[in-house]
Amino acid sequence: MLYVFNVVLPVFLLIFIGYICGRTGKLGESASIELNRFVVWLALPAQLFSYAANTGWETLWQQGFIVAFLLSCLIVFALVLIVSLWKGRDLAAASFNGLSASYSNTGYMGLPLCALALGEDGLAPAIISTFIVFVMFALATVLIEIGLLSHKRNHEIFLSVVKSLCTNPLLVAPVAGFVWASTGFSLYEPIAKAISFLAAASTPCALVSIGLFL
Repeated sequence: MLYVFNVVLPVFLLIFIGYICGRTGKLGESASIELNRFVVWLALPAQLFSYAANTGWETLWQQGFIVAFLLSCLIVFALVLIVSLWKGRDLAAASFNGLSASYSNTGYMGLPLCALALGEDGLAPAIISTFIVFVMFALATVLIEIGLLSHKRNHEIFLSVVKSLCTNPLLVAPVAGFVWASTGFSLYEPIAKAISFLAAASTPCALVSIGLFL
């Protein structure tokens, strides 16, 4: 129990620090938005790319975990979607409710917790979960697009969803890392060092960002 407490404490201390900074305005009014952008576009993609580039697909091909996690997310999504529709919500709102209920915060919370509890070698579950979360995101986006853009043709909705996924740095970064790993080449040392600097900033910045948002 003490081990779990010691692992979790620094995570919530950083969130609390961010919360205090937000309440007192020490980092400015736009700090939450700007720090979140830094995490999403630089720090977290660097961490995901670095991990993927130094591992292989076989590390993440954990079929039992993938099936269990994906089915759990789908069941929660479907139940909330059905209940929301039954309560009179439109398809877009119901889909958003389903996504909110099933979309786990693997990037901002899962990765730091796995890194602290299990070390870099324990990041695989969080990385797998992140990919599955994008599956849920794609599913919900399709339904939301259908609800909001029912006047559009099917291929236009499909292209809109594909574009949103392909421009998401948290999805592009690990895929790029796996592609690089498949080449067998090593990164140029200064570039690798820059990526490692950004990756190291991911955990503290993500957690402080959560606190600022709160």
